[in-house]
Amino acid sequence: MDLNKPLSLQGSTKVIAIFGDPLTYTLSPKMQNYALSKLGLDIVYVPFVVKEDQLGKAVESLRCLNMLGANITLPHKQKIIPYLDELTPLAKKVGAVNTVIRKGTRLMGDNTDVNGFITSLQEDGSFNPKNKIA
Repeated sequence: MDLNKPLSLQGSTKVIAIFGDPLTYTLSPKMQNYALSKLGLDIVYVPFVVKEDQLGKAVESLRCLNMLGANITLPHKQKIIPYLDELTPLAKKVGAVNTVIRKGTRLMGDNTDVNGFITSLQEDGSFNPKNKIA
């Protein structure tokens, strides 16, 4: 897939969003759309600049526009929590959400940052987070 080639969108195409402000730095749309295309999925990953005072409306758009979900980046990782129906145990513990999954009309917040961070620390085998206290 050519990363600069336009996507083929249809009426059946599902949407995954990324909400943040600013989003000029993110490479996520190119990476995610490349992966979705390689997997042959009829899904597109779209960046939406969401100002803090519009976060509630943006979250509601996940429901009314039938989006699959969204990635959440700065400055919304904590501020999004009151707009969600439920949180995974990890998101509750951490107090931050970077992934929202729509399940019917309900929105569930999760945090994948923690596992990614721990995995990166463990890659060279010199760090074990077990029994560590922050």
